[in-house]
Amino acid sequence: MNTKLTLLLDDDVIKKAKDYSKSNETSLSKLVEEYFKALSEIQQKHKVKTSTIVSEIAGILKVAKISEDDYTDYLIEKYK
Repeated sequence: MNTKLTLLLDDDVIKKAKDYSKSNETSLSKLVEEYFKALSEIQQKHKVKTSTIVSEIAGILKVAKISEDDYTDYLIEKYK
């Protein structure tokens, strides 16, 4: 199902977008749709799911007020 969307853009941006869509033989609507699809895909790829245990550990570190540098130093020392 298609739904109408109204966008307010700078006149120069609109002109360049129309020129681009014309030279690439596609509609401006299709370009905008493909752009939003690409943004959604990028966002999904970059979502990192953390396990419950990782979340709990992260919470412990915050409460203990251990800095990232201190924890990094600890891990370096631990795994030498």
